[in-house]
Amino acid sequence: MNTNSFKSEIESLVEERQAKYKTTDNSFDCEEITATFNREKETVNGYNGRQLLELIQNADDANSEEILIELDTEKHILTIANKGEDCEGFSIAGVKSLLLANLSSKTSNEYIGNKGLGFRSIINWSDKITINSNNLDIAFSKGIAVEAFDGSDLEHSKLPILAIPEIKDNQQDNWKTKITLEYKEKFLDDIKKQIEQIKPEILLFLNHLENITLIIDEEENDHNKPDLWTIESKNGDIPSDLLTEDDEDAKYELKIAFNESLTNNGFEYLFSYFPTNIKISMPFIVHGTFDLDSTRNQLNDTEKNKFVLGELVKLIINTAKNLTAGTANYKALEFLNYSHKNEVLEKLDFYEKIDLAIEELEIYPYLGGDYRKKEDILYSNDFSKFVNTDDYRELFPYLLIPADSEKIIDILNDQKLDGFSYYNNQIEDLKSLNEKISNIDDRVEFIHLLIKNDFQGRLSLLVDSDNELIFENEVYTPSNHEFSLPDFVKIKFINQELFDKLIEKFEVIGEKARELQKILKDITNIHSYEPAQVLQKIITQSNLEAKNNPEIVEKIIKSMVQSLYKNYLNFGNLNISPDTKIQLLNENNALSDAKDLYLSESYPSGGLTNFLFVDVFSKGEFLAGVSVFDFSVDGDKNKIEDFFISLGVSKNTKFYDAKDDNENYTNFVFTKINKPENYRNNYLTIKGILNFEKIIEKLSLEKIVLWILSNEYTNNQLNDSNNLDIFEYEKNGQRYNDWNQSQLTTKPSFIKFQFNKSEIFKDYLLGNDNLNNLINDKNFNFEDEIFTKFTSFNKADIESVMLKIGAVDRFNNLSIQAVERIVKELPNKSENGKQSQSIYKLCIKHFEKNNIRLSIDDYQLFSKKNGVEGYVSYEDVFYNGNIKLPKKITEEKAIFNHPRRQSTTKVIDFFGVKNLALIEIKITKNNKSDIQTEEFNQLFTNIKPYILAYRIDDIEAVSSKKNELSKLKNIKIKLCEEVEYTVDNKPYSLEVNDYIKDTNGNYLIKIDSNIAFKKAKNSFEFQESFADIIGLAFDILDIKVFRNMLEKDTDYIEKTIQNDIGNDAVINAKELLGISDEFNSFWMAIYKVKNLKYSDKLKDSLPQIQEELGFSQIYNDIDYANLSSMKTCENIILLFNELTITIQDFNNWAYYKIDFSKYHEDKLANYFNDNQRDFEQNLYDYCNKGTRRSDFINLKNRYKGSYDQDDFKEVLEVDYQSICEEFIKKEFEFKLSKTQ
Repeated sequence: MNTNSFKSEIESLVEERQAKYKTTDNSFDCEEITATFNREKETVNGYNGRQLLELIQNADDANSEEILIELDTEKHILTIANKGEDCEGFSIAGVKSLLLANLSSKTSNEYIGNKGLGFRSIINWSDKITINSNNLDIAFSKGIAVEAFDGSDLEHSKLPILAIPEIKDNQQDNWKTKITLEYKEKFLDDIKKQIEQIKPEILLFLNHLENITLIIDEEENDHNKPDLWTIESKNGDIPSDLLTEDDEDAKYELKIAFNESLTNNGFEYLFSYFPTNIKISMPFIVHGTFDLDSTRNQLNDTEKNKFVLGELVKLIINTAKNLTAGTANYKALEFLNYSHKNEVLEKLDFYEKIDLAIEELEIYPYLGGDYRKKEDILYSNDFSKFVNTDDYRELFPYLLIPADSEKIIDILNDQKLDGFSYYNNQIEDLKSLNEKISNIDDRVEFIHLLIKNDFQGRLSLLVDSDNELIFENEVYTPSNHEFSLPDFVKIKFINQELFDKLIEKFEVIGEKARELQKILKDITNIHSYEPAQVLQKIITQSNLEAKNNPEIVEKIIKSMVQSLYKNYLNFGNLNISPDTKIQLLNENNALSDAKDLYLSESYPSGGLTNFLFVDVFSKGEFLAGVSVFDFSVDGDKNKIEDFFISLGVSKNTKFYDAKDDNENYTNFVFTKINKPENYRNNYLTIKGILNFEKIIEKLSLEKIVLWILSNEYTNNQLNDSNNLDIFEYEKNGQRYNDWNQSQLTTKPSFIKFQFNKSEIFKDYLLGNDNLNNLINDKNFNFEDEIFTKFTSFNKADIESVMLKIGAVDRFNNLSIQAVERIVKELPNKSENGKQSQSIYKLCIKHFEKNNIRLSIDDYQLFSKKNGVEGYVSYEDVFYNGNIKLPKKITEEKAIFNHPRRQSTTKVIDFFGVKNLALIEIKITKNNKSDIQTEEFNQLFTNIKPYILAYRIDDIEAVSSKKNELSKLKNIKIKLCEEVEYTVDNKPYSLEVNDYIKDTNGNYLIKIDSNIAFKKAKNSFEFQESFADIIGLAFDILDIKVFRNMLEKDTDYIEKTIQNDIGNDAVINAKELLGISDEFNSFWMAIYKVKNLKYSDKLKDSLPQIQEELGFSQIYNDIDYANLSSMKTCENIILLFNELTITIQDFNNWAYYKIDFSKYHEDKLANYFNDNQRDFEQNLYDYCNKGTRRSDFINLKNRYKGSYDQDDFKEVLEVDYQSICEEFIKKEFEFKLSKTQ
């Protein structure tokens, strides 16, 4: 085009536009200017976000082959340039379309643009826009507009930018047209974003452009039109009745671009040469000449667009059909798939037509090698993969071919196709496949697929060791042992390799056989190989065979027994359910349930069973003999017996699950243990002995005990701590049927209840062989040979069982009825009264524990009267418990044969005897012996600490000790020469050494006045009376220790006590009696001799004592605890001589008395030793002078003669020389003289 002509045309156009914006009075037409601004603004807003696409579109419309888009962020310049061989520059019409809003120069179908308004979309970005074409610069900016409309009253921001351009000459470069934008900084990000969105695929549907060059700050990126896309197209005329008067075009054009992988490379939006905002989401790119809104982003809802979309669907379908050519594949189905529904397209019925095509087109590839409609195929991808082989494919031609991608699998899943569940009711093809599979791996996979797809039918899927399918028979997982089966039992085992691979395939852990059986049991005939189940099958089949073939029942049972026994030997234990009905032959050769049978005599344990029950059970209740079951003669009978027991045959006891409907057992339990707090009710799991009453009635006591001992379970059940019964209970406040129940850990079992209820050993006492014949009314032979005949049980074993089932080991535990029987039968069982006292003592202990009296009234008690022993009616019997009457009185009464001072009131209360203490005695005369009484009381005083020591030894409470002290102080004893009394006005005289108690509480003991007290106290009768008085005072029976105190000195007594109970009790007794310690007691006695007061300040103060008494030295070497030691005696001699007192004076007042006997004995012995040499020389001279030389040795041995130690006891000093010389003179008739 001629530049001058182009320029002049533009200038004429500008003048024309300037005139348009003026009124007739040559002023600015503000309304027209504002209208132009508004149209410009509307266009700018509508195209926002598509600016660069619009400029690319303009370039294509100008026949451009290349386009440049360059961004210089430093200069804020965006350049868009285009060129091409047939490329046209900017025309006057183009300029005019810029100056006049809504006017376009593009009227041909060849042009993509819509009314030429796209250029206006870049106004917002720019401070200035310059178009260089035809050697001219055509510039637009806000400043140019302000200058052009200078003089109008409009705001600068309200002026149209493209209304009036600035035109300048400017030689163009090699680009046909170049548009330069001086952009605003704030739009840089928008510009960059639109540049980034420009991809090669936008060139697919342009008419002329082949290349786009993108430069951002000198970094270049070229896009060429893609050549890896296949484009299918369709065009034609739009029906005239769908056109409006505004429609300029009556033709449409459609194109589909797709690649080999059927991916749209992210272009999910519908193209109208360029992408719109209409998301189609199909695996290809769609272009169409649709009727778009002014933004070119959305379809208008017009009949024209509905028609074009309908044609588009046809193009898509035809293209999809073309994709089915060649080997069957999923491309056609994939081609028609969409991942999203666009609201606009949905309103225009686009998706409805696509969905209909998916339903009706034969686009589903099946294993037969072709395509079928959706309704004619089945889909199970994993199963398709399995059968897609030459061996199996022909059986399933209607199965879809395997899908090889997740995308196809997702598409197929969305189609909700008929799947594997079809075979749940149509299994013939699966049967054919099952029979055709010969490979173990294929069979494993087939089974796995059936489980995985939740197959609801059943097939014979498993093979045996020969790889043959197992039909009909019961199938078991493999056995590790050789299994013995009767001929009539049909059982097969799974192939071991198949089993192992199934375990691996299903990843079975734990109990493999059982778990695999759980997995497969719903689709095939399989049992977990557990010997118990196989054995169960043998038993049930045997029972059925026996029922159906009664004529050969013996053969069937023997065959079953032999098979079970062989398996028993293999497995060691059959573990057959206790509820299993196993039929065996009894001794009558008839059928009986194993659980109803006992071992017969031919079995090792059967001898005992037969011995116990031969008179209890019939032959039909005993198992047939070993030989009947065809066991070999040399077979192990112990194993055979164990085998039959494992089948349910009983050794000697049968048990059953007991029910306690009447709560008898519960009541029994709570008589043995305390009922739990808040107890409400119980839940019992208990076992009882079957035929218990029948057995107990017919067995002897010895056999009953043997029966229990020989059955370990029964014996254990009698143990309250270890029995296996379960006693659960609920508590008040606990919800009913709450499983969180409490449980008694210790309780008697139901079996123990059965035995105790039978009362076979009720009131049978154990543990006292001497008394058992007097106590028990039943005889039991502990030495019976049956306890050693079958096995060895000792007496302890036997008694242990008897105690558990009712016998007792303590008399106290007998019932009162048993005690009454024992008392009443005693005259017959012990006519001479032997051990009667032991029985009576046991009766009192029973009364003390149970507090139950005798209720019988016709019994006799063993007693003694006038020296004669015998049984007397209890009404005439007396008991002298806490009293001792004179012998003459007691001899005239029937005195009960029971020890005195033994709970007097309880004896009288229990036996109903009379109290001897109630006999009234009047003392008419008593002549006291003052001297002997004083001597006795001195002795009594001396031994009181020791009597009290024995009484308080085991007492801790001080109050109780003082109570014993009070009893001791209250004992008053007088020795009398004569005592006379009356009973019922009958006069009596007390015998020597007998005693009686007067009304003042004094005990009067008669003594022989002709015998000195020192001798009288040593008589047994006197000592017995004294001890008896002590026993009465303290109400005790054991008085022997007090009897002995009368004849022993205090040293002996004290040493005895120290040996028996220790010294602490003596010290405590002395403290209670107010007797001081040894030191103070010693000096207190001296002060009494000197008639001085021993004050508190003197206690434990020897210097103070020395000062008061005035002796010359401190006697520190006196051992106050041992006044008879050598050193102490030497100090006492010095002290007593200084104080002028004697030992006798001291001993009269002292508690701890002095005895010099040992001291003088030792000193005298020393003197004899010191003079022995002189004696022997004198004796030698004496013998030589006479005729007694031969007597020298004998006379020499008589040198140390004896002397009475009592002579020295209270002697302070002794003349040892005189004694020695007197002894020699008397014994040897010569005088001791010193020798050289």
